[in-house]
Amino acid sequence: MYSIFRYLVFYLLISTYAFSNTTDSLRYELEKAHIDSQKVFLLNKLAYEYISIKNDSTLLFVGQALNIIQNMDNKNTIWKNNYKAKLYTHLGAFHQHRSNVSTALNYYFKALKLYETTGNISGLLTLYEKIGLSYSDLANYEKALVFYVKAIKLYEKYKITDGKASVLGNIGTVYAEQSNFPKALDFFFNSLKINEELNNKAGIANCYTNIGVLYKNQLNIEKALEYYSKALRINEELNYKREMALIIGNIANIYAEQLKTEEAMKYYLRAIEINNEINNKRGLSHIMGNIGCLYIDLNDLPKAFPYLKDALKISEEIGNKYLISIWQSNLGEVYTKNKNYKEAEIILEKSLQITNQIGALSIKERNEKLLSDIYSETGRHKLAYEHYKNYILIRDSLKNEENSKKQIRQQMQYEYSKKQAADSILFAKEKKIKEIEITRQNAVIKAKRNQQYLLMGSLVLSLFFIGFIYKRIKIIRNQKKIIEKQKLFVEQKQKEILDSIYYAKRIQDCMMPKEKYILKKLKDLKK
Repeated sequence: MYSIFRYLVFYLLISTYAFSNTTDSLRYELEKAHIDSQKVFLLNKLAYEYISIKNDSTLLFVGQALNIIQNMDNKNTIWKNNYKAKLYTHLGAFHQHRSNVSTALNYYFKALKLYETTGNISGLLTLYEKIGLSYSDLANYEKALVFYVKAIKLYEKYKITDGKASVLGNIGTVYAEQSNFPKALDFFFNSLKINEELNNKAGIANCYTNIGVLYKNQLNIEKALEYYSKALRINEELNYKREMALIIGNIANIYAEQLKTEEAMKYYLRAIEINNEINNKRGLSHIMGNIGCLYIDLNDLPKAFPYLKDALKISEEIGNKYLISIWQSNLGEVYTKNKNYKEAEIILEKSLQITNQIGALSIKERNEKLLSDIYSETGRHKLAYEHYKNYILIRDSLKNEENSKKQIRQQMQYEYSKKQAADSILFAKEKKIKEIEITRQNAVIKAKRNQQYLLMGSLVLSLFFIGFIYKRIKIIRNQKKIIEKQKLFVEQKQKEILDSIYYAKRIQDCMMPKEKYILKKLKDLKK
């Protein structure tokens, strides 16, 4: 197999639109700034914004900021060290984006030392991941895992969620590159779960890509392309070009393996264009080398040679030993097929030396076989026998390893199916819980609404009753007034009648003789 599969790692790219507006604003603020601390703040932000751009403005801004910090006397040591660490981190990222990984690591470790003195957790988390990525780029997976695990411990200690998914995905990447697929799958799904909870589209896309790679290793091409396509759509939406180039390269590798040259080259050329645009040397090395390998499989050696030479040159520039050894091995194959045994021997010995250092057995196997063939063709039979014996030993070892990988793939398929089933059950449980919760909430809302209706009804009835009572009281008061008026009228009439009677009686008394007078007169008459 000629294809080199790159498991996607996490990078943050800035869209052109956001970049233009942000930098213009920051530059304007910087021109108006008079306070040193404010200048450092703005220069730090500008340095970050320019990291992924082709020009060297990051270096300029970092240099200016460091110079200001160096001459500041009125700031405490913690503030200075934190900003120095940020600036060194930007320098590291600047060189990592340009595939100068060793230089990037130097700056990262400078920043790490400063953050350790200030206890800046956020800074430490950033650096642990960046250092892990750098070691992963150098195929030093053991050291990469050390720093990834340090980051995870900090995330768990301080219960931080944001950023954890990225590190989990990168750990999965390391295990995938080591062919430990069950572990890789576990980390990818844990990463995907967190990204979905946070609605992190970039993280979701990376997880899709990683799962696509695992499907590719299971030879499930249809599923691999499905997940690659999902990831590519999201990254195109986000304008994350580095990720786009990696996915497009993986799609091209699938078509290349099937010897579908036209489809493969269409994707390879698109990946080359994007990698050139963002100056991604590692990505260019992969694409150039894989195109060369495609032409080897097509037995078109004149076309294979320049692509492999370019891939090797780029790999040597970035110092990636794994890539150097594999492109040297492929060039050795081209030289051998062209019967240029002298050049083939030289470059294959170089590749063999590197594979002995990094333990890349599959490359070493091919190197031993090619060297055996060369020595046999040139009459050096003892050397041919030694290398052939080494080839057989490695081949048998790889066969055993391949058998183990088959078992791992079967286990991975089982774990994946189990994971899907578990997720399905969990989803059903969560759905049921949500339905119960919604029902409960609806019942609470209904009960509250009924209480409101009852309260409003009671209030209306109370108002109605109060109105009725008020009206009755008003009527009673009016009736009482009428009765009082009638009583007064009757009393006045009675008084008037009595007064008339008394008056008539007085008149009568005046006109008629008194009783005593009459009785006296009657008595006198009797005498």
